[in-house]
Amino acid sequence: MIISTYILLAVQDVLLFILPAYLIARWRGKRQPWQWLRFKRTSCLNITTVYIGIGTMVVLQPAINLLADLNSRLRLPACMAGIEAWMQRMEAANNATLEQLLAANDGWAVFLSFVVIALLAAVSEEMLFRGALQGWIGGRTTYDNMLPGTQGMMSRHIHTAIWVTAALFSALHLQFYGFVPRMLMGALFGYVLVWTGTIYMPILMHLTNNTVVLLLAYMVRGDETLQKAAENFGAGETWLVGVVSMVLGCMLITFLYLSIRQCQEPLERRS
Repeated sequence: MIISTYILLAVQDVLLFILPAYLIARWRGKRQPWQWLRFKRTSCLNITTVYIGIGTMVVLQPAINLLADLNSRLRLPACMAGIEAWMQRMEAANNATLEQLLAANDGWAVFLSFVVIALLAAVSEEMLFRGALQGWIGGRTTYDNMLPGTQGMMSRHIHTAIWVTAALFSALHLQFYGFVPRMLMGALFGYVLVWTGTIYMPILMHLTNNTVVLLLAYMVRGDETLQKAAENFGAGETWLVGVVSMVLGCMLITFLYLSIRQCQEPLERRS
């Protein structure tokens, strides 16, 4: 039963995310679909940016919990009560599936959880949302006029593409009470793609987030007290930790941007 669920999730990722992303890239990128999706190395993909990117996602976990807690307090208008109830059922179903997968104790189950829930999800979702949809909405010509990331001013179309794609990314998870933090995270991944010029960085940051969440879930499973503490760390009585996490996360994002700009300067001088 567990193996069949992993297979189903993997097939779902391929059919709903990877295949549409590839088809869009074949249509828009002609003979270079993988290049169009930004699967390429750039000078900004270096050890410094990698460390800062990973550190950013680790530091932001309490801030994400704080935003999720604030998001959960929002309620749709009474006329949309049916939609809200449907969203609640979908979120409960997703959580039940995750709990079922985490209940397995053998090494293969843990390995498959990492491959399917963390790695494959990060790669497939970034391919569709950041690689395909953001590039399509923003206009690949604008991307191509930049050096590995952000030479010159980013156009209005790029900002629109990043936020529209981030909203779609969050909405299609069908988890209303995590909509805001997931949208902000999607926007961060979108800007990182534009700054660095490569999809490897948003995939790495997405993978880091998924891995941290998965590891914490394994560490506290079976203990309801620890589960609630982990889920609410940075919210409720620990809201100050969430605020500090948000401030430190913003600082790290700024450092990431500055390190990317620094690696672009030699290229800009040569252009």
